[in-house]
Amino acid sequence: MALITDPDNLTQGTLTNVTDCAWTSSSGANTTLTSTGNFPGLDADMFFEVRDSPIPGNNGLYVEQGGTPTASEIICTKIDGVNPTDDTSESVNLYGKNDATADEKSVHVDTNAKGIYLLEQGNLSTDGVTGQALYSFLKEEWKSDASLIPHQFPMVAVTPEQFEFVDGWNPEDVASPEVVQTRKLIRSAGWTEIDASSVDQAQYMGVVTLGTFAEATDQAHYQLGNDPTDTSAAVDFTFAGPVNEAVQTLDYVGVDPGTGYTFGDGTGSGGNDQLTRTATNWDTLGMKGGGSVTLENCNTAGNDGTYEILVISTTTLDVAAGSFTTDSLDTTATAWVDDRSAVTVFCREPFTTSLDPDSGKTYASAALTDIGVTAVDNKAFRFPLGTVADLKVETADATIAGTSPYTQIVIKYFDGVYSRDVDTGTNRDFGIAIDVGTHSGIDGSAPGAASVLTSDDGGIPTSTYDGGTLTMLEGADEGTAFTVSSTTGTTVTVSDGPIASTSGSSFVLQRSSPIVATAEEIYEKVQWSLRQNSDIDDSAATVTGSTGEELLAFVGDTLITQEASNPNTGTADGVIIEGFDSNDTNRITFTDNAGATFTYPFVAAGSINFNSYLVDDTGPASYWMFFTYTHTVQNTGFGTSASSTNTCTLDSSTTDLTTILSENDYLNMRGYTDGDIDGVYVVTGTVLSGSCPLRRVDGEDCIDEAAGATVNVDLNPIDSPDALLVDNNAGTDITGTISSSPVAFDFDYDGNVQGGRTAAADAAITIRAIGEELAQFVETTGTITRDTGLTFSLVAGLERNFENP
Repeated sequence: MALITDPDNLTQGTLTNVTDCAWTSSSGANTTLTSTGNFPGLDADMFFEVRDSPIPGNNGLYVEQGGTPTASEIICTKIDGVNPTDDTSESVNLYGKNDATADEKSVHVDTNAKGIYLLEQGNLSTDGVTGQALYSFLKEEWKSDASLIPHQFPMVAVTPEQFEFVDGWNPEDVASPEVVQTRKLIRSAGWTEIDASSVDQAQYMGVVTLGTFAEATDQAHYQLGNDPTDTSAAVDFTFAGPVNEAVQTLDYVGVDPGTGYTFGDGTGSGGNDQLTRTATNWDTLGMKGGGSVTLENCNTAGNDGTYEILVISTTTLDVAAGSFTTDSLDTTATAWVDDRSAVTVFCREPFTTSLDPDSGKTYASAALTDIGVTAVDNKAFRFPLGTVADLKVETADATIAGTSPYTQIVIKYFDGVYSRDVDTGTNRDFGIAIDVGTHSGIDGSAPGAASVLTSDDGGIPTSTYDGGTLTMLEGADEGTAFTVSSTTGTTVTVSDGPIASTSGSSFVLQRSSPIVATAEEIYEKVQWSLRQNSDIDDSAATVTGSTGEELLAFVGDTLITQEASNPNTGTADGVIIEGFDSNDTNRITFTDNAGATFTYPFVAAGSINFNSYLVDDTGPASYWMFFTYTHTVQNTGFGTSASSTNTCTLDSSTTDLTTILSENDYLNMRGYTDGDIDGVYVVTGTVLSGSCPLRRVDGEDCIDEAAGATVNVDLNPIDSPDALLVDNNAGTDITGTISSSPVAFDFDYDGNVQGGRTAAADAAITIRAIGEELAQFVETTGTITRDTGLTFSLVAGLERNFENP
């Protein structure tokens, strides 16, 4: 089967007139239909519809349940409406499979309850149908089916991917006796469900992922809200593989069925405003921390609005201070669970033996900021989400979960700053630590002239570090390693003290026989942790793995810690690793709380994001990363003289031009007092130490200007034949065709000397892309800095004029 995009591939079923249909043995929704042999050839578990029975409750959608339907008997269960009742022989119309045409019913319209059912039979499978095809099919049916036109048409199309179900019409889902998952079968679309009083009851966004997954069976999941302590927040999408599925983001709560909502000004925690209901807890209604509550029809009009939820506590919600005007027992206010501003999608799949070589998969996640919106609505949204085989994960889950060194590797999300020297004698601040058999802390205190360090947070394993070392990372004893004689849950006693007086200092404990784990093993354990729907924080707080941000990444063989959200500080914090194998010292890069990175050698890395026009162009579209210039020479002695229309002489009183230029070189000059001189030139003759002839190549005139301005001469400039493609870390040009987004790149920041570039300096770049049928030419400029996680985006306009018959 395939995704249905043509309404002609949907059907209400083939009509069979049964002149002597009887209902017998009816009990609840179950019944048996009998005839003298006039039923069509149905299959087991097949859906069909009965119309035109003189008993209205007997009309509707049924599913075969007996397993062996015949032309004389169908044991079945009614799906919609009221339960059937026994009746003698009647002439009815049955819509479903017919022996002659075999048109299996894939759509059912319940005009009584205003429900639309999508049935997984005939041409319709779990691949689903686009919202546009369903809308188009219903239009055709309303026009041709005399039983439908007396009723309000159910859908309004805003765009081909944005719809409204109006006047109380809804897609219908059924859990039993057979699963009907109408909402999940509507693809490439979002919609709002609006009741007969024009009140929004629910809203669904369409989640569509761009890019490919390492395996078609990979299971993506999503989170509504951003509560890191919610171990049930990760929700699997219904279907495996790349996602095209609807997710509900708005749900009508209505008025408080108790005595009414209470609006409190400053009555919440920390002076926040608070909303209280007297019946049904907020969390039961599906409210999520980091999601929102939307309010309308309040007694005090100023209380209407959408508010981010800071704290949920049974019947109360805390929102930002100053949001509400105090109001007691508001019986008119209506509320919605509103997650439209807090949606994140993930794909985190485990090690698998089906990949070659056996490996895990890279992780991917995308939030609303990644698609350039602050809130979703009732249409389809496309998220960059793709994975490939992760060659750094080669260990099965069972081994990671139950064997050393993996079991000795833990993650701590501190509630303060962990400070330690990484590179130069200057302490760097971190908020998240990965301990490899070690115990790191931020709360070490000693009175001075004593041999005991006390940890306020505690959690020190008794005797584990006896005979090992205590290293102070701050204070008068910074860098000193003491020998541990004994430990309790909260104290460390050393044998070679005293420890200088200190309070709230960072420290780390190491075992007498250190745990040895490679950078790859550390990465494997952390990636495993980030797939767990459980607390992965080895401290007093709770952080759910499956919705936490990624902490580590490999670029080649270099392990790079990330700046990740730390729910215990409310900020994005850097990640430090303690206890790693010393052999890996020069291939681990640390990112601190300020986002700065420290290591040698250093490989910059990042990704290039492309919009859907570039990804979907059948050309396919292509991209190139150029240096805007490889390097620049700047001084106050550059000037131009003896200019004609497009030629001039470059004069230099301070720089020997023979050291930077040769005949036929291209250069870009910028920074003259008269900005009209700035532009691209080519050297047309012999270069002398103080002068060389130039011809302007960008169509502008040359102008004389005396030396004195601070002028930049850029070498190998973009928009010239000397422009250079940027090489990646392996020495290969960063260019290619576009089939997915994002595309990763890396760059030898410390070692790349292309075109005379100075190593270990920022690189100005220009990225260009062009398609044919969908994507226009587009470019963006940026800078490769000493960092990872660099992101550059190319958003091409829609091509409307290309034609190649």
